[in-house]
Amino acid sequence: MAKYSNYDDGSSSGNFHGAEGECFFKVKEAIEGYSKNRNPQTTIKFQVRDKNGDEGIVTDYFPHTKNMAWKMHKLLKAVKKPEWNRPEGFDIEDLVGLNGRGILVDSFYETPEKTFVSSKMGDFIDPNANEVPATKVAAKEDDSDELPF
Repeated sequence: MAKYSNYDDGSSSGNFHGAEGECFFKVKEAIEGYSKNRNPQTTIKFQVRDKNGDEGIVTDYFPHTKNMAWKMHKLLKAVKKPEWNRPEGFDIEDLVGLNGRGILVDSFYETPEKTFVSSKMGDFIDPNANEVPATKVAAKEDDSDELPF
């Protein structure tokens, strides 16, 4: 069963809280707008399925700043469209319907009364890479040759 936080962001479905780790995603919506700092940005809503099979919507933000260009570049690799990463750009609506794999991580939001948790896209997986990005470091060092699972 999918879990949702009780943090109300104004959407009708709340925020999805899935299991941390690898997930599958599909771009459901891509909207141009502005960040709180008035920088142009793209807001993307992903339909995600976590490693337990739970599904929900995760929203992520892609500011159009030089320091954040890497984030869109990684997304384009994950959806198998790295050629779109060019100076003349691309139509953001063309992302809708594309799918790939990513890494879900917990996102915390604190108020004086409560701490809320939901999921966010922590990374995107390049389908041509040999390794999946690590999300957590092992809790302890183990010198044995046995696998932990």
